[in-house]
Amino acid sequence: MSLNLENLPASPATRGRAPKLMTARRRRLWLVVVTLLLAGAAASLFVLRYQPLEPGPWGGDVRADSEVWTSQAAQAVLVEFEHGATMSYGFSLRNDGLLAITITELHPGEDGSTCGFFPTSVRGVSGTGSAVYKAATTLQPLPLTVAPGAHARIEVEGRLGDPALGTCHFDGVRMALSSIPATVRVAWMSHHAELPIDYTIGWGRNVEDYLTPGHDR
Repeated sequence: MSLNLENLPASPATRGRAPKLMTARRRRLWLVVVTLLLAGAAASLFVLRYQPLEPGPWGGDVRADSEVWTSQAAQAVLVEFEHGATMSYGFSLRNDGLLAITITELHPGEDGSTCGFFPTSVRGVSGTGSAVYKAATTLQPLPLTVAPGAHARIEVEGRLGDPALGTCHFDGVRMALSSIPATVRVAWMSHHAELPIDYTIGWGRNVEDYLTPGHDR
């Protein structure tokens, strides 16, 4: 006579082992899920704060329809404000970080107020050689990706004030651009950043009254 072992009831020890195994597996699964969520949150926070750009060795001349002065005492370029006047400037950056960063948009200075500077054309070039700074180098519209160790040269054209927002009323000099407000993208996320420049672009009314004799021109 043979015994059918498949029909024998499980022992108490065997019956208790299966639920414990299932519980252990669920705990390991939840641990993996929580670890991944925490890692993702940490990576997102890092990306949102990542800004590896520093001022480069080149700065383009500031040009405007109105009068332009250089204030060496204030390390600034000052422009006489005329509502709707065009202004252009250039600056350069270098990526000192380990990840590439893409500049997707520049924003109006002075938080987009009536008296701010409104970019209408932004073009740039990025690379690792001196060709980036040659005048004949072709510039392309944004977005502009700056690889680790690379330099970027950017030229901006725009207008002072926005007639559509009304008349701008102020006295004195507005030091508006000591950094350039921009939207940048790192990996999969975009965020606001202030692009550094090594001088200040200011504008105002009766600018000549605020210049230092013998130091400014």
